Amino acid sequence: MIGTPHRPAYRPHSGAETGVRRGRKTRDSFASDGVVAWLDECHRERFNFEQEIWLEATIAMGSRSRPESEVLALNILTRLIPTRNVRALVGVTSTQALRLAPLFVEDCLAARDPDLARWTVPIEALRAWLASHRGSTRASSSL
Repeated sequence: MIGTPHRPAYRPHSGAETGVRRGRKTRDSFASDGVVAWLDECHRERFNFEQEIWLEATIAMGSRSRPESEVLALNILTRLIPTRNVRALVGVTSTQALRLAPLFVEDCLAARDPDLARWTVPIEALRAWLASHRGSTRASSSL
């Protein structure tokens, strides 16, 4: 699939490139691979990077519900935006990441096929999306 800066392509992912092994922690490959997600043997969503930003203790990043998707978007954008000027419950993010997270969910995560057991959003697509939205006035934070 080919994505645009506004809608990155989701690709089914084999898992072979992630270093995923049963019983081993997956290395953080966000900087080179972008987002790599898969369902573990208990059907929990897993990612190739750790959640660093927590807005609420009970909401982990994911793509199955709006609150989980907003936390996932915030964690993705925080890794892409170097500014850190807003303290969360856990971690420090930016006002720009908070502002863009709902728009990222709308543009990039809401259309994801929920039946995919593995999916990716390449780092190039993430960077292109961010570049096309740096001055966006249509974003408004619901976080």
